[in-house]
Amino acid sequence: MNEAEERFRLLFEGSNDPVLLIDEYRFVDCNDRALEIMRCVSKERLIGLHPFSISPGLQPDGRFSSEKDRELIDVALAGGTNHFLWEHRTFGGDKLLTEVSLVAIPYKGRKVIHTTWKDITREKQLEESLQAQTERFLAIVDNAPFAAALVDANGKWTYVNARFRELSGYDLYDIPDEDTWFLTAYPDPDYRATILEERGREVERFRSDPSLREGREFTFTVTCKDKSRKAIRIIPVRLPSGGYLKTFINVTEKEGMKEGLMRAQARLVMKSAQLRGVNAALKALLKSRHDDRLEMELSLTDNINKLVLPFIGELKKSHLDDHCAACIEMIEQNIRNVVSPFLHDLTTRHADLTVREMQIIDLLKNGKTTKEIARTLRTSPSAVNFHRNNIRKKLGIANQKVNLQTFLSRDPRSE
Repeated sequence: MNEAEERFRLLFEGSNDPVLLIDEYRFVDCNDRALEIMRCVSKERLIGLHPFSISPGLQPDGRFSSEKDRELIDVALAGGTNHFLWEHRTFGGDKLLTEVSLVAIPYKGRKVIHTTWKDITREKQLEESLQAQTERFLAIVDNAPFAAALVDANGKWTYVNARFRELSGYDLYDIPDEDTWFLTAYPDPDYRATILEERGREVERFRSDPSLREGREFTFTVTCKDKSRKAIRIIPVRLPSGGYLKTFINVTEKEGMKEGLMRAQARLVMKSAQLRGVNAALKALLKSRHDDRLEMELSLTDNINKLVLPFIGELKKSHLDDHCAACIEMIEQNIRNVVSPFLHDLTTRHADLTVREMQIIDLLKNGKTTKEIARTLRTSPSAVNFHRNNIRKKLGIANQKVNLQTFLSRDPRSE
């Protein structure tokens, strides 16, 4: 064995990849790694077999292995190389999917095929599993009761479901990426800038917390393909791939109801303000009428005390027969019954003033002196002073340096 063949043999046997030699469409040599991956106990079992002999009858594309292996080897012999996927069967009966590289090389004075395999069975199984999961996921999302879109980690839109197309009118070719979406859905530059600020803050939240999956809800006014505007609630969910599943819910009607409620509340506030004004005016009117009523009651009581009762008192002192005396008594009682509601209210306000004290108050209001009051009421000045002192006590000014006549003249309602 010359030096070149020795180097080739060392590389052949020492390779970590399965390596085989094909001559005349049959395996003529292999390394230990090829035996290991094929679960073959010795070279003698593999040497002399055709590639299709360790393969299923049909390849994944539906072609017969016995026909296809010859075509692929012929391509390598003619062009020098060939690369393809091939499905084998191990000696244990397991499926073995490989990436095959064929290279035509000179070997011992002949042109043979140097074959290298790369086992991709596990990768293919994972890919198929992921594909199946993706298909199931898309089947669920496509039949979901809400609009949804998938956006990859680079901002490319990869999928929109039927509800999204129904809601917005946009298809995937209308919005291939995030930039196009923001330009299309939010054509007003100022409004778009506001939304992009919100998006930036949300992206930062996801970046700072790798465990965060669901983002915050946002409600934006989206311009649809038909130029209509809808209030859309958008919820982003981060996927393990780094992309996002975005859901879109039409809340236009709800937002309209909210706006209507706010308008109704504003009208209610205005009405309440108007009612408060009316109520204040009504209170002022009622207070005025109450004051007028008090003034009338006081005037009536004062007039009776000044103009009627004193004369009845004088009549009672004159010599009347029994019949006249009885009549006078009835008149006085009836007059007192008429004014008794007023007197009750007045005496309550005036600290239980007596009728004589009310008479003196009325005369003081009219500017009468103590002597003049005594002559009018046919009593002594000392008796008038006695009543004046009682009035001061009942009005709470007994120990104050306040002129009684001045105090009474301030406000008739203070009596």
